[in-house]
Amino acid sequence: MRSLHLLTLSSVLFLTLGITFAQNPYDEYDRLTLKFTPSSLVTPFSPAWQFGVEYRPTKYFGIQTDIATNLSGLRYLSKCWECSGQKYYHTNFKWRQEFRWYIPTKSAVEWYFAQEIFALTNNFRLRGGLSRQDSTLYRFDTAEYNRIGIGVASKLGVIYKLSQRTRIEAFAGIGVRFNSASVVIKNEKRIGRYTESDSSPVAFDRDRPTASEILPHISVGFRVGYVLLNH
Repeated sequence: MRSLHLLTLSSVLFLTLGITFAQNPYDEYDRLTLKFTPSSLVTPFSPAWQFGVEYRPTKYFGIQTDIATNLSGLRYLSKCWECSGQKYYHTNFKWRQEFRWYIPTKSAVEWYFAQEIFALTNNFRLRGGLSRQDSTLYRFDTAEYNRIGIGVASKLGVIYKLSQRTRIEAFAGIGVRFNSASVVIKNEKRIGRYTESDSSPVAFDRDRPTASEILPHISVGFRVGYVLLNH
């Protein structure tokens, strides 16, 4: 009887070890990943340094958080009000939250569907510039333009496992964005009429920046990542 028990126990241990070593190494998933978005540096409208982190409590679900800024706001107190002409200082900030659902796979490639929500701000400060409204031209001492955007998007993405801890990720999606903007102008004076042939540089059209609008939003980009913790 004792021999039968030993044989049974040995068989169970052998089977367990066999299953363990026979598992595909890609059955593991990345529990915690630090990421950087290089494409954020060449965005034509709001270049920024964008970093993020993804936490996956399970193999099939992940939470990605990104924060981005161009860091120019640090120069406001020391330099902004020393600038002249059309020179301005611009800062932006973006927060993005993604909820991901992964497609099961046993390869070095992972696909996922994501739903994102995001918020962004843009702030411009100018001194000694020109503005216009319809055909009227104005000169101002100082001006500040603030824009806020909030939106959602649905995306499809893919992650390539280049090595044990290195990842590259690409995604694309579409959604909707709500924009709201405001302008504060100080010491503004009317200086004449504006024509299309006027060569004077104009900082902005006084009508458009204060508009609120709903626009389609396209989300396209890529990230590089480094896995801090595997499961």
